[in-house]
Amino acid sequence: MATCGDWGGAGSAEQAERVTLEGCQISYALPCVLIASNDEVRAPDPLSAQRQDMARVRYSGAYQADKVPLLWVQALPEVNAYAAHKGHKAMAIRAILPALFVAHGEKSTAEAERKALAMCNAHRETSYPCFLYAVNNTVVLAQRRTEPSR
Repeated sequence: MATCGDWGGAGSAEQAERVTLEGCQISYALPCVLIASNDEVRAPDPLSAQRQDMARVRYSGAYQADKVPLLWVQALPEVNAYAAHKGHKAMAIRAILPALFVAHGEKSTAEAERKALAMCNAHRETSYPCFLYAVNNTVVLAQRRTEPSR
């Protein structure tokens, strides 16, 4: 069992719970258990508790802003603008704030991937890995890529 990031300061308990479960599933590639929320124990026996599979983490296909996991109010402008960016672009994601990093207008897809991952990895105050979330207009999170194309 693993413990994932602290998403305190969320607009609501539901938002904090959602992003905690999404972040855990992104980090470990498996559905997770919400053990506690605020001061309330939700899973007294975590080993027998049902895991919660987060749909936005499983999503693959065409980029859609409303399908992006770990979405916070502060990230909305960049997430909403992503689809409109021209040229090669990529978005990297990690399970702790800041969670989303975008590179756009690059000369190649590999360069966009490299820059998005570099921005994400530059904030490595944690051991949580950075993954490519989207490349151009396709969600690729399921590939669990931590390196750019060559």
